[in-house]
Amino acid sequence: MKQLKQTIWTIAIVLLPFSIFAQIESYPIKDYKLPVIKRTSLDLGFSTNSNGLNGKVKGNPSGKATDNRFNFNGSGDASWNYYFQNHKWQTNSYAYSNISGDIGTSDYKQGSEIKTSSSQLNTSIHAYSSSLYYFRDKLFISLSPGGSINYDRSKLSGTYKDNSGAIISDDDIYSNSTFSNAGMGVGIGYGRIEPVPDVHKIVFTLLDLKKSGRLLKEPSTDEITQISQAFSTLRNERFFDDREQKIRYVKVIDSLITTMGITAKGDIGVSTTLYDNICYAYMPSRYSGYRISLEPRGDYFDHTYTRTGQDRYSSHLVTLGVNANLIYETPINIYWQRNLSMNISYTDRTIDSKNYSPTSKYKVSEINLSGGYGYYPNTRTNLKISFGGRYRNIDSDETYNGMPVGLKYGEFFANGSLYYYLSPKVRIDASAQLAYKTNIDANINMYESSLQFDKNAYDKFTTKELSYGFEAKLTYAIF
Repeated sequence: MKQLKQTIWTIAIVLLPFSIFAQIESYPIKDYKLPVIKRTSLDLGFSTNSNGLNGKVKGNPSGKATDNRFNFNGSGDASWNYYFQNHKWQTNSYAYSNISGDIGTSDYKQGSEIKTSSSQLNTSIHAYSSSLYYFRDKLFISLSPGGSINYDRSKLSGTYKDNSGAIISDDDIYSNSTFSNAGMGVGIGYGRIEPVPDVHKIVFTLLDLKKSGRLLKEPSTDEITQISQAFSTLRNERFFDDREQKIRYVKVIDSLITTMGITAKGDIGVSTTLYDNICYAYMPSRYSGYRISLEPRGDYFDHTYTRTGQDRYSSHLVTLGVNANLIYETPINIYWQRNLSMNISYTDRTIDSKNYSPTSKYKVSEINLSGGYGYYPNTRTNLKISFGGRYRNIDSDETYNGMPVGLKYGEFFANGSLYYYLSPKVRIDASAQLAYKTNIDANINMYESSLQFDKNAYDKFTTKELSYGFEAKLTYAIF
């Protein structure tokens, strides 16, 4: 019996390091839940620039041309964001406003003279909200209101003189354009998707500490969850200076894991590892869970345009449709992520272009399917691949050159990306994509017709098209 006990203890001691290492590696990322988070932010921005030209340039053999130009523009913007997360709500709302202006002058002389001056003012406001309210376990109601308004006003003044200096024309042209829209979606669904990048970062940070021999004990699953939730809360705090946020992150997490007895107090190597991970480590967009939803939606768009010497143009677009979505995200383990998504949509669009063309109706049906894998071997490297396809069918009561306007086409695609961190100074980003499109009925009327609002919204391609691309970037910081 004594020999048996010694044998058991020997095996336990031998296997202990492997068990310690495996406990962090086997943490169930897919089960992580965010704490209650409420974040409100307001960001302000301002920019301005100017450019000009003053000098003589060679023209045709008849003489030289003088070209003087000046341009100045500036813009200011404000963005507001509200994010709230608890067991009942998942809400993300934002509002964005912008005002920009531009003034410019031009004086061109080569025999005759042309002087122009221009000014432009643009203002816009956008607001959107997406909320899920869970009223019974994973059963939820979705609300997604949104709207925007954009106003643009411009003035162009021009003076044209002949070779003798006599004025040929002197005109001021004003134009005003207003574009606005409002919409609402209300739906129902089942399932919940949790963001899990915070626990991903904490798990790999603990592994870094483990590999450097700085853990005094193996953190339990509950301790890893507690550390990750503390980090989630810290990451959603607002700071005027982001350096203060990094200092607070290191201070709080270091104190927490020291209090738990996971690391030694005052170990500068622990603080350095925490700082390196918050500043340089890759933060993947990982999620866990599934969600099935059905959401009817209606939108109204209005566009008006006036210009000096032209009639007033006005058009309206009403869309009624429904979207069915399936999203499935699962962390297979701390290193691998699998995702699958499917979207089926139907939209009925009515375009009323008053004083331009008769009312037109379009029915658009579409199905999208995609899936892929992500691989995260450490905090500084990731590899992603995805593939999928889509099919779209567009029917219209409009005709072009005596033929109906419509389109049926399919697309298959595959893409991948790689991020590799060599050091704080050297990083590699690379991506590649491949797509094949086929226009099933070869109807070219769709992208030859003058559609209002959506005339540029549909893909333009030949009957069959294969596209591919590759991009690679090496970033090296000198200092």
